[in-house]
Amino acid sequence: MKGEKDLKNIKTKIFGVIIVCMLIIAITPAFLFGELKAESLTMTVGDDGKIALTNPVLEMIARYGVDEDSDIITVEQGGRVEAYKPGETEVEVEVPFRTLTCSVSVLGFEESELTLLTGQTKELSIGGASDDAEFYSSDKEVVDIVDGELVALKDGIADIICSDKGKQVSQSVYVAGITADRPYLFAGNKMQMSTNESLIGQVKGWTSSDPLVATVDETGAVTGVEAGWAEVSCQTEDGQIMRTKVNVVGMKETDIYLQAGDVYSSPLISGEGFDAEGIEWRSDDKDVVHVDESGNMRAVNGGEAQVTCSVEGQRLTGKVHVMSLPERAYTAVGMDSKLQLFNGGNNSIIWRSSDETKVKVADGILKGVGAGAAKVTATVNNKTLSCDVSVVQLSNSSVEMKEQSEAKTIKVAGAEGQNISWASADNSIAQVSQTGEVIPISEGKTAVYCSIGPSTMTIPVTIGEKDVQAKKMDTQSAGQPEALSDTEKTAGPDTQAGQNKAFTQPSEEDMKYAGTVQASEGEKKSVRKEKGAIRTDEPEKVENRGVQLTGPEAIIACGNYYNSVLEQAVEDGEKWVYSNSSKYVRQTGTFEQMLAGKIRGGNCGVIANWAFRDMGVIDSKDGFYGDSSGYIRHYHTGTKTVKDEFDKYCNIINGNKKSFETLVKDGKVKVGDVIIGKNHTFVYRGNGTVFASGHDAIWHKDKSVKTDDPNKAVFETWVRTYKGTYNGRFKVHYIIRLKDSFVPEYYRDEEGNLVKNR
Repeated sequence: MKGEKDLKNIKTKIFGVIIVCMLIIAITPAFLFGELKAESLTMTVGDDGKIALTNPVLEMIARYGVDEDSDIITVEQGGRVEAYKPGETEVEVEVPFRTLTCSVSVLGFEESELTLLTGQTKELSIGGASDDAEFYSSDKEVVDIVDGELVALKDGIADIICSDKGKQVSQSVYVAGITADRPYLFAGNKMQMSTNESLIGQVKGWTSSDPLVATVDETGAVTGVEAGWAEVSCQTEDGQIMRTKVNVVGMKETDIYLQAGDVYSSPLISGEGFDAEGIEWRSDDKDVVHVDESGNMRAVNGGEAQVTCSVEGQRLTGKVHVMSLPERAYTAVGMDSKLQLFNGGNNSIIWRSSDETKVKVADGILKGVGAGAAKVTATVNNKTLSCDVSVVQLSNSSVEMKEQSEAKTIKVAGAEGQNISWASADNSIAQVSQTGEVIPISEGKTAVYCSIGPSTMTIPVTIGEKDVQAKKMDTQSAGQPEALSDTEKTAGPDTQAGQNKAFTQPSEEDMKYAGTVQASEGEKKSVRKEKGAIRTDEPEKVENRGVQLTGPEAIIACGNYYNSVLEQAVEDGEKWVYSNSSKYVRQTGTFEQMLAGKIRGGNCGVIANWAFRDMGVIDSKDGFYGDSSGYIRHYHTGTKTVKDEFDKYCNIINGNKKSFETLVKDGKVKVGDVIIGKNHTFVYRGNGTVFASGHDAIWHKDKSVKTDDPNKAVFETWVRTYKGTYNGRFKVHYIIRLKDSFVPEYYRDEEGNLVKNR
């Protein structure tokens, strides 16, 4: 029994050992076998994570540790990890018999926000990113990423985004820079630069890298100078420099020279590419230049026009000169005539003749060699223009006659079918009919002009003293002695004056109007203010005893007289009308001739014309005015002799279409200047007043007065103040100013007498 019991105990023990062994065998792999589910862990700041083992038994008994100096993460028992800052570290996992290692990457930018200046670069500062991490910018125009660096391009904000192993982090980048109103600037225009002072504070020290392209003032206002690009920069309070590029757009040429039919394309240039939409193009004279929506200019007719392009409040202008020559011109054998090239500017001209046996040309002067025809060309501004020239034959290249001799006729051969006009430079010496008949009047030298088309030939005329016998007969028939007696020869001036008025009356030479048509006795009328009435007496010409007026003084003296007569007449109840029609206002002749013709009126140009005729600047048959394009009509056209007289006695000044008031303020206008613009002519009188009518007059509608414009019936004065009136804003195209060397032959005194200007 005892043996059986002992055997049973032994069996029980053996079974227990087997069970224990089996348990040991079962449990041992749990301690000996097992790995990390992942050898690396990627997180973002603030994330929770877990280091997991493939053996849950090991996971329960594992011990987790991290470098005590690391502040990137914390790890707790059970493998729970919490990320605090970007970077990389390792977690050691101790299990029985060994230690496992897990790499932990915390993905994140070192700064959540970053401020840069335009033009700055900065290396990407990010922790925990692998080599396979991808970066991109939410706005590449503000910030771009180039070779691992941030590049700040312009003022604004962009997010830099990093994607790595399924995790994504971002950083906001604020760019403080110079901001412009627009990406380009027209030459001659301004735009304001600004900065984001909330980010960087105030700035100072604005500069331009090229002031010849663009300038900048202390406030950051940039002015375009000429096409190109310049770098504009300023300095921040902490000494950093901000920069931006300014692209200035301009005209290729501010003065463009074309001939009719030419097309000028792509007129704009800039420092960099320029592709602005919405540009509007305009020509101020479509009869001269037409411009399409792309800025292509087509020259139509000779003349000048201003072409303007505008966009977003900016304007660019260019002046287009469409050059022209007359289709046909004339000269005479052995004589000269002027061939005018219009709108060629001050550029040098190369003249050539196709046949110098017929005509030679130099400086635009046609020299007739032999009767016939040739083609004359003018090359200027890389353009060649041509004109067909006919060389006619005059029967006389000069004329010599005696006083009161028979008339001589100058005949023209080779101009059949053409209109020929004749004029005399001084009708008091010789007159000429429209058939070329020269009539001697008095001793002296003058010239007659033969005009065919745009060309004028000058024929010198000498009128000699009549022969002695004729003089004697004239003297005897007048009942006067042939010569002074001895007493008369020795008498003083007072004695002689008492006997023959030699010193109280001007000579016949003094009596003539300089450069005017000799009037008949019925036409030689003047005006006098006497008891409020207008008298038509013969204008008295009195000798000037020592007072010499300058050109401007003479203009004002004449104008004051004309105006005083008008104002007195209006006061006495007369109605003076405004008109540009010769039906109502005589366009040629003198002031007295107008009154003698029973006409009482005027227009904007009459004061200037009457004064110039009185003073001897132009002939009484000639006139000038500002036409619809702002040219001096009968000057620029070259069809009248007034051009020659203007070139001789006057300076023609370009007003550049500035307002009259601006030119006065800038001191560009002088007393006595004749002002020319579109459809208007007037004289600056000084002290803020002008001699003018037309645009400037105060009109009085009067149904009893009929003119070509019923809304402009009658006016009262030629003297107007320019300030605040039409003239203040009037755009001046040209100024006619008498040369300092010019001495008027006559002027008007306060009583209206025509005084010889000694």
